[in-house]
Amino acid sequence: MQFTSLKLAGFKSFIDPAEFRIEPGLTGVVGPNGCGKSNILESLRWVMGANSAKAMRAGAMDEVIFSGSTGRPARNHAEVVLIVDNADRTAPARFNDCDVLEVSRRITRGAGSTYRINGAEVRARDVQLLFADASSGANSPALVRQGQISELIAAKPQNRRRVLEEAAGISGLHNRRHEAELRLRAAENNLSRLDDVFGEIEAQHAQLKRQVRAATRYRNLSAQIRALEAFAAHLRWNSAKAQVETLQAELQAITGMTGELASAASAARTLAEQSADGMDTLRQEEAIAAALVARTSAAVEAVERDAREAQSHIDRLSARLEELSRDREHEETLIEDGKNTIIRLEEEERALQSVGVDESAVAELTRRRDETAKTRAEAEAALSGIQVERAGRVADRRAAEQACAQTNAQMERAQQEVTRAEATLASLAKDTVAGASYLAAQDAVCKAEQTLESARQTLVSTEKSRLKAEATERSSRDRFDDTRRHEAALQAETDGLSKALQGQEGRDWPEISEQISVTPGYERALAVALGDDLQASSEEQAPIHWHKAPEVSLALPEGAGCMAEFVKGPDLLTARLSQTGLVDADKGPALSMLLKPGQRLVSQEGNLWRWDGLRANADAPAPAALRLEQRNRLAALEPLSASAADEAQTARQVWLGAKTSASEARSMEKAARKALPELEQAVRLVSAQLAELDRKQSAQTARAQAQQEALIRWQDAWAEAQNTVAEAEAELAALPDQDIQEDRRVIIEAEEKAGSARAKAADADGALRALVREAEVRAVRLAAIEAELGQWRERTDKANARIETLLKREQTCQHDLEKARSAPDEIRERRAKAFAAAQEAEERRTAAADKLAQAESKRREAESHAREAEAEAAKLREQRAGGEARLQSAQERLAEIVSHTEETLHCAPESLAAQGETLNDIPADVHIAEQKLETLRRHRDGIGPVNLRAAEEAEEAEERLKTMGTDRDDLMAAIAKLRLGIESLNAEGRTRLLSAFDEINGHFQSLFLTLFGGGQAELRLTESDDPLDAGLEIYASPPGKKLDTMSLLSGGEQSLTAVALIFAVFLSNPAPVCVLDEVEAPLDDANVNRFCVMLDEMRRRTNTRFVIITHNPVTMSRVDRLYGVTMAERGVSQLVSVDLQRAETLAAAQ
Repeated sequence: MQFTSLKLAGFKSFIDPAEFRIEPGLTGVVGPNGCGKSNILESLRWVMGANSAKAMRAGAMDEVIFSGSTGRPARNHAEVVLIVDNADRTAPARFNDCDVLEVSRRITRGAGSTYRINGAEVRARDVQLLFADASSGANSPALVRQGQISELIAAKPQNRRRVLEEAAGISGLHNRRHEAELRLRAAENNLSRLDDVFGEIEAQHAQLKRQVRAATRYRNLSAQIRALEAFAAHLRWNSAKAQVETLQAELQAITGMTGELASAASAARTLAEQSADGMDTLRQEEAIAAALVARTSAAVEAVERDAREAQSHIDRLSARLEELSRDREHEETLIEDGKNTIIRLEEEERALQSVGVDESAVAELTRRRDETAKTRAEAEAALSGIQVERAGRVADRRAAEQACAQTNAQMERAQQEVTRAEATLASLAKDTVAGASYLAAQDAVCKAEQTLESARQTLVSTEKSRLKAEATERSSRDRFDDTRRHEAALQAETDGLSKALQGQEGRDWPEISEQISVTPGYERALAVALGDDLQASSEEQAPIHWHKAPEVSLALPEGAGCMAEFVKGPDLLTARLSQTGLVDADKGPALSMLLKPGQRLVSQEGNLWRWDGLRANADAPAPAALRLEQRNRLAALEPLSASAADEAQTARQVWLGAKTSASEARSMEKAARKALPELEQAVRLVSAQLAELDRKQSAQTARAQAQQEALIRWQDAWAEAQNTVAEAEAELAALPDQDIQEDRRVIIEAEEKAGSARAKAADADGALRALVREAEVRAVRLAAIEAELGQWRERTDKANARIETLLKREQTCQHDLEKARSAPDEIRERRAKAFAAAQEAEERRTAAADKLAQAESKRREAESHAREAEAEAAKLREQRAGGEARLQSAQERLAEIVSHTEETLHCAPESLAAQGETLNDIPADVHIAEQKLETLRRHRDGIGPVNLRAAEEAEEAEERLKTMGTDRDDLMAAIAKLRLGIESLNAEGRTRLLSAFDEINGHFQSLFLTLFGGGQAELRLTESDDPLDAGLEIYASPPGKKLDTMSLLSGGEQSLTAVALIFAVFLSNPAPVCVLDEVEAPLDDANVNRFCVMLDEMRRRTNTRFVIITHNPVTMSRVDRLYGVTMAERGVSQLVSVDLQRAETLAAAQ
């Protein structure tokens, strides 16, 4: 299969429909960072079944839908379509009938994804298996995203094995094996549960037998209890009947007494109402007096409130007057302080202005500073010259001495290395590998390999035998399953038809339809012709039956056949069938116009036309037709069922024989496979010994050559060191002698002069700075005094203005205080008048309340007499109500006893006395009967829970045990079949994985040499002897380095090694497409050029179509076509393409 095109719509930043063509050769994708280049790779993963949102760089799968931008709203769905060329017919059988496959995945926000292949909806699993069988898929190593090279480098060996599985084409096989193992575990769990259920049902069957015995005893006790309950019900009925008669007499006596007391209570209530009539006037007088008291009380409260407010106003004004006086005094104090401060500042200003700057002193100090600075510079320059001259002499002598020491050390080291190299060569000459041991090791390796090859051939032979036996077993098993299913289907159909027709067998008289045989296909015609008459009997004694009628000589319309030709049955139907014609459905309406009385026409489809105008369509319900079809089908099924049973038995015998042969073949293969690892281990052991001898011999030869070269190199170094020592000693002797004491005395004198000059210069500079600083301080203080004078004068003016304001406020406040002090006299007069009015109103209210209380007392006394009479009457009414309730309860109890007796015992209470005669011991009263009932019930309850269906359930349990035994045998056969299938998948996987490993290892070594221009590399299976569980480790040795794991190489070397592994996979089992997302980013220009050369080589050697996402101009120049991903509109990606080969052709033509 080949991928030809990728279409995107609404996927991430590709909101508008876009098509990315995947053409042969190299296709480059370029564009700025963040414009959506990697979204093309992710869309390819997504359409091939990726189910991890994290792999799509998203938090949830809905986030692959375009989420909106500044100028575009969000979309509700996204779709990616991958066009696959299937001209070579390598797709799974289900989809292998088309030259082109269109695989699409559509996701709707909040509703999940839908997969389709050529428009037909499929499962995600189907899509994943489709691409897995094509060595591709969402997680294929051929889709290399950013950082995946680093992940491959850092991956564990177990995770790297996936590269081999993809190359071997066993990714789908691996998934199928996993599914088979899941089904096997499920089947084993089902078998375990079936065994548990089988044991439970056996225990349940034994328990049901015990329950049958308990049910028998339970029924006997229940019969005795029913008889005793009947007699006890009769006794309770007699007792309830007597109680009802007694309560009726008591109720009549209470009713008479209640009437007398009700009359007395009515008279007392009338007297109380007459007493209450004169109380309304008294209540009104009391209300008027109370309102007057409330009004005068409110007036008194208002006067009191005015008095309090007047006094509060006086207090506030007094406090305000004192506050204004304090504020005025405070302002006067501020004015006095301001005048004193202004006088002090003016005096300080005059004093500072009287002090001037001495210009002559400043000039003198400046001259002294310049002279001392010049003297200091001359002294420091002299000191520096003396120090430089002495340091040069010291440095020359020290350099000459160091040169002499270094050359002497080099000469001594060269002499030591010469001696060491000569000793090592002598030692290596003594330690050599014996030739006889090496030849013996070669012979042992040859013999072990021959034995291993023989064992492998034996294993291949046994595998072929096993596969052939298993194929025979599977085919025979399939044949057996088919015949058994066919037999079961026929038997199920037979049982269903028999059960459907069983309902007619219970009738008193057989139907005539049971004696009729109709030609298949004409059942509906006969059913519509006879209708419900088919249910009539042919027996004369039946209420509805057929009777022999004389033949009718009326001819049917021309073109109509006779229905009697297709029906075989009793002669009783001859008259009816002879007048029934069979016609085509389209001719019926026309011929029906020619019918004579008693005639009818029918069609094979079930249409009816009768002489009197009745019509029936073919789709009208026809139960009779269904019964006729069922009888015909049942008769035809009997020979078919017998033949199917014979075929199933024969197929079972064949399958059992094939199963035995397959088991023997598996045992032989297992033995051959078990011996193979031991032989392989022996070959590895002797090969390792031979390799160790070879390595030692090569290492000794290499060490000898290296030591010989080192000896020559160190001898040359020793001779050169001798010449250098002589030259260094001559240079040291030519240097003049050095007087250290004289040099030190000269330096000390120069330092003393320089120090004295520095001190004088510092004193002169300090005096000048002090004089200038004093002048600056006086100027700053004068400016500050001027500012302070302005501030204090402004404060004094503001204080005078505030004093004038405060004086005016004091006058206003004094006037208001005098006015407020005259208000309390007026308030005292108002208070006296309000208190007098309140006292008068209170006296009036008291008099009205006394009169009302007297009238109320008289009314309460009259009402008391009325209540006493009513209470007596109420007691009698309560007694009567109680009597009525007891009577009603007794009547209900009597009715309940009668109803309960009729419902439970199905007879009237009067007839229950006769049932008590069946008891062995008749109880004297109800209590004795209840006690006996309690005893019998206790005995029955002591039996415990009773299963009255124990007998039926025991039979059902026994039948279930038989059925489950059959199911268990079938389940064990299925488990054995699954195990054989898993073993077959494992064997195929190992063979294909080892073959792919050998092929990839060879390609990897060749590609590594090409990329690095030398060195060596290899792949190894580690961590397990089983290839299916082993890990993949990469060992590499670039030129100049030893062979070790890839993790010890540099970053660029690791990247090239990982790329070599991916290309090796392509050479062994090329994937339809390879996407490389910025894999050359960590490489320098030289390695990028090697990478591009390798891409050209891979394009030439494989049919893989390469898509390269890159920023590197070298890579861009080597591709066949370029796609540019742009984002002219923020958040929206667009595709533009350029065919570079066509562009070059056009440029050359111009």
